[in-house]
Amino acid sequence: MRGFVLSRLKTAWPCVPGHEWVGKVVRVGDAVQAFKGGDIGAVGCMVDSCGICYSCLKGEEQYCESESGMLATYNGTLNPTGQNTYGG
Repeated sequence: MRGFVLSRLKTAWPCVPGHEWVGKVVRVGDAVQAFKGGDIGAVGCMVDSCGICYSCLKGEEQYCESESGMLATYNGTLNPTGQNTYGG
């Protein structure tokens, strides 16, 4: 990642540098129903937007109107667990 210094961001490690990524699901836990091994998954640079407000429905989740709003993938706090987002 030329020209980008993660140490300046107070990044919580481990971290997956970059924004959008794609991968193949290797395995899932017993409680997971939406995905299975072999599925292809992708993550954008924003997560946890509501998906139902006017902005989200227009494809502009960066302007999510929900109480929690959208969440950036670096050093964000996932709702409701409080887990760090660790990049993506």
